[in-house]
Amino acid sequence: MLFSSTWFILQSLLRSELNHDKHRSKKRGGSKVENKTIEEIIYEETDKRLKEMESPGYQFPKKADEKDVIGIVAAIVINLLLIVLCMMGVIV
Repeated sequence: MLFSSTWFILQSLLRSELNHDKHRSKKRGGSKVENKTIEEIIYEETDKRLKEMESPGYQFPKKADEKDVIGIVAAIVINLLLIVLCMMGVIV
């Protein structure tokens, strides 16, 4: 569940950055362009998410169970196996 939460945050940050770029490109016609660093965008998004999580109706995600752990370990083992096979020249 940690992975899905992290992925959700990264997707939202990317979406907000893309929306910010679209908004910025519309303003180039002569009005002032606001430039935000990635750090400012992350702080704003973090603040927004913390406020959302503090709301009374927020439902926290379930903790990772045994199936999640098995899936993570299996993915690691498969990736390590593929890396070793590439190093040995079996997979080119």
